[in-house]
Amino acid sequence: MPTLELICGQGSNQCAFVEKTDSNYTKDSACTHQLKVGKQPGGTGGQTVSRRSWWFFNLSSLPADANVTKVELKYKVTGAGGAAGVWKIWSYGGTSGNKHPCDDTPMTCFASCAYGGGALYLNTTNPRAVGTYTEDLGIDACGDVEYCRDGDDKYAVSMSEDGDDDAECTIEGCQSGTTYAPRLVITYEVPAVAGYGYGDGLVSVQVAG
Repeated sequence: MPTLELICGQGSNQCAFVEKTDSNYTKDSACTHQLKVGKQPGGTGGQTVSRRSWWFFNLSSLPADANVTKVELKYKVTGAGGAAGVWKIWSYGGTSGNKHPCDDTPMTCFASCAYGGGALYLNTTNPRAVGTYTEDLGIDACGDVEYCRDGDDKYAVSMSEDGDDDAECTIEGCQSGTTYAPRLVITYEVPAVAGYGYGDGLVSVQVAG
């Protein structure tokens, strides 16, 4: 089956992190070099700092009649998170992820990256260790991608650490080049073209529909 790979840093595909310091919220600029997800050990000046991250993808290159069969998020962890950490991957900002995080305020963006936002795709402990990972987002993500494709082609995925209370992990961002930048890989199938045949014993004709 054909696949479509959307790489952060190419075209309008972007990623960034958003942080909460006590009661203040700050958005990092899109296409950042590194993403952070979890609690900053020690904080800054004794403050509690929690970070979440998001990835945005433009689906305009996905065929209009494609039936999506798998959606995978690929990313590289360069700084291991806490040994007890559990990271959650969500559809950003709503049940379908049909939103661009750059359009939100820092407070809304932080909430939309987790419990106040979209549907939970999966839990993972992969960011506990340095490495390159591929997460299968499951059947719900397939439906979300088709829904967003049929709308305005906006699709966003986010990550938080469960409870925002374990040490943050570091993930390569948009400015890491095509080798290490995060990406969304969509596997799909295109319906067969219908046709018809005719035969009278003397002449046989097959016509594609």
